[in-house]
Amino acid sequence: MKIFAIGAHFDDVEIGCGGTLLRRAAEGDQIFILTVTNSEYSKPNGGPKRRGNVAKAEAQEAAKILGAELICLNKPCLDLIHNEELVYDIEDVVQEVKPDILLTHWGGGFSLRSCSGLPFVSPCESANAHHIVISKQLVCNGTSL
Repeated sequence: MKIFAIGAHFDDVEIGCGGTLLRRAAEGDQIFILTVTNSEYSKPNGGPKRRGNVAKAEAQEAAKILGAELICLNKPCLDLIHNEELVYDIEDVVQEVKPDILLTHWGGGFSLRSCSGLPFVSPCESANAHHIVISKQLVCNGTSL
């Protein structure tokens, strides 16, 4: 089975459902992680708060531990806009992977994380995959995973 998890930033998926992904990989499932942004933050004065290359290196190490393939859309972290382009970018990856199960952020609230959950509805429908939402409590709800 192909399991595909999406996060706004590097580490969102690992924190949100890393244990589930690790278990499913051990059971023989293929694991894919899509990170929407480059995860780079700057302070208001322009100084770096989190460097994208450091975040990506940590995510690559985590993906190796989880037995996952890491995919990044490399969108700018603080300027992400929920629009058609974002939906199509995500949809292209979903159609290429053809997952059986999709894991996403909870779609409530007004944050980058909810933004990454919302554009996944359309690709999910086109992929005919089961869509499981990682709740705001950071657990996988409504699934027998």
